[in-house]
Amino acid sequence: MKKYVFALLLGSLTHTALLAAPCKLIDPELQANYSGGCVDGLAEGQGKADGIASYEGQFHAGKKHGNGVKRWANGDVYRGDFSADYFHGRGEFVWGDGPAKGLRYVGDYYQDTLEGQGEFYYPWGDTYRGGFKRNQWDGEGEYRWGSGPLAGHRYVGQYREGKREGFGRYYGFGGDVYAGRWEDNKPIDPATPMMLRFYEQVAAVAKLKEGTLICKVGREGYASKPTVQRATVTGKRQDFLELKPADGSAAVLSSGEGWYPCP
Repeated sequence: MKKYVFALLLGSLTHTALLAAPCKLIDPELQANYSGGCVDGLAEGQGKADGIASYEGQFHAGKKHGNGVKRWANGDVYRGDFSADYFHGRGEFVWGDGPAKGLRYVGDYYQDTLEGQGEFYYPWGDTYRGGFKRNQWDGEGEYRWGSGPLAGHRYVGQYREGKREGFGRYYGFGGDVYAGRWEDNKPIDPATPMMLRFYEQVAAVAKLKEGTLICKVGREGYASKPTVQRATVTGKRQDFLELKPADGSAAVLSSGEGWYPCP
């Protein structure tokens, strides 16, 4: 009898140990805690997990698979479809830190890569909607400037490897429209006066480096004495300069028009 009781007790302990055995996850960022379904020692179905990141959603065979939300300590968040631990299908990624803080992508993914149709929303108001290939704008797309000197401008046309390439239309101020071919982000058919001025500015801006002290002559009024504004180039954003005025006022975004390196 004692042997029989001992055997039952041993069997019960073994069964309990099997139930308490950890459920394995493949993602190296989710190795601290897990709660949810488990089949054959692997996470399955709905569950929650954390480690240096956290995830809540669906699993299959120990991998994130189906719909879910993954968060990182720096504030980055991905919401959408997963397949075998990849971002795959339709999803939204929001950058929470660093130079891209506030940037948001909504669109198609293929194995962690932006591929298909999607939209980029920039924190300063610009937007891109269109095709993506291997994480770059590619195919038909539309870019709208939402702030800065070119607020209201837009480009509608073809992209290749992240650049305006092929046929496209650029809509500027006052009804100015360039409709023609593009190569390496530049118009190659006869450009409008507005386009020529813009690309001259872009070429000049591209040569300025961070830390450069630049000047601009201006007037407070029509008959007033000219004044010289000074600012330091602190960075670049798309085709524009980020400037920190020497008078201590708030930083500004500029196309570079009228500015020149201070003597």
